[in-house]
Amino acid sequence: MPVRDFEAMCSAMVLTQTTEKLALELEINGSDLIKNVNTGGSGLRLGGLTAADVRAFNSVLTSDHPEEEVLGTRPGKVASRDATLQTGAPIRWHFDDEDHYVHDSHTLTYDFPVPFVRTFSDDGRSEWVNILVPGLGRCQAQRSNLVFKDPVEVEDNPAGLISLTLHFMADEMASLNESILPLLFETIGPSLKSLTLNGPQGTIRQALDDNAIIRCCPNLLKLTLKRAFIHVQLDFTEYRANDTPIPELTFAWLDVAAFAKDLSDPSNPLARFAQRLRVSLNAFVVPPIEEEDDGEWDFPLHVNALVRMLEVNQRLEYFEVKSPRFNCLEDIMKFHRKPIYRQHKSLPIKCKTAFLSVVTSQRTVELKKRKAAEAHYVPVIPALDEHVTANIFSFAAFPVLRRAHYDSKKAIHFHHHH
Repeated sequence: MPVRDFEAMCSAMVLTQTTEKLALELEINGSDLIKNVNTGGSGLRLGGLTAADVRAFNSVLTSDHPEEEVLGTRPGKVASRDATLQTGAPIRWHFDDEDHYVHDSHTLTYDFPVPFVRTFSDDGRSEWVNILVPGLGRCQAQRSNLVFKDPVEVEDNPAGLISLTLHFMADEMASLNESILPLLFETIGPSLKSLTLNGPQGTIRQALDDNAIIRCCPNLLKLTLKRAFIHVQLDFTEYRANDTPIPELTFAWLDVAAFAKDLSDPSNPLARFAQRLRVSLNAFVVPPIEEEDDGEWDFPLHVNALVRMLEVNQRLEYFEVKSPRFNCLEDIMKFHRKPIYRQHKSLPIKCKTAFLSVVTSQRTVELKKRKAAEAHYVPVIPALDEHVTANIFSFAAFPVLRRAHYDSKKAIHFHHHH
């Protein structure tokens, strides 16, 4: 996508009222990095990224006036303001690579007023004013054609980047310095709530430290790690709610059986965090040590490890196996729709009220049809004090049912590991 089109699209997305999630696949060179900034959610493919590129990127994210950083314009003497561009007003839209207006280009006009125009780098006296037009991006308009809504300064710096996906390409990671990513996450990490790191583990072992990145993201709730054979999503919500530090994590990316063993250990923090898991059991996804005499790798070893994990792990909500073999289908699918120890939504008020009506029904009743003067009704549920009842309600929730899937298609191709 050309930079100009990206700029125009993002200027429109700022005003959309219906789009909740925007996904873009962008291959960004270092020189273009600061021109492609989306402060809501973003996906970046990192190539020959340098420390200077990251510092420039960070300066945009932390600036009170990021449009001035991106476009290289001087800070304005007049605060940025929102305005409506009058009907038929000429709009300068064509700028060269140095961000100078191309004077022999034609202007745009609309037969209706254009609302939500934002001024920037305004010296307060020039005839033509720098503006951001939704759907066009950086433009200029005559000051006399702008009807300003409010003279007070608008907030230019939003909450920051809350969702990010990074793709690590195998042929590009060799040039990525190991200090680059920590430098990047020092700035964007504090605002992130969701992060996806997509890349082959074997080529980025030295450049990517998952635990260091987690430490740079104190508000991170969801972390998705995608490697060649294993995709796992980690949920830190409970730890964040209790303000508990995330412990150090280890990942056996190249050994499915070892990874499953870690998820089977309740004392392993990985078993507590793992919410979704996808593994590939294609015949060539195997460490060389596990090859048998006939050249076939020990398929049952990995299947049995996964089955044992599903038997004891009570936190994994979604599990998927990719393999062309069907001889473990039944073993895996028997865990589909099995309840696990997770809760998302508490019981509704109606259910809680019904429970209270039973608990509080202990009373002495008269039995008119019997000769006894009175009898005591003993409820099935004994009397509970407020503390016990509050604890019951804190844990009461609809059960979460695990989803298990088996994919026999060879949709992903892997390489031998020697």
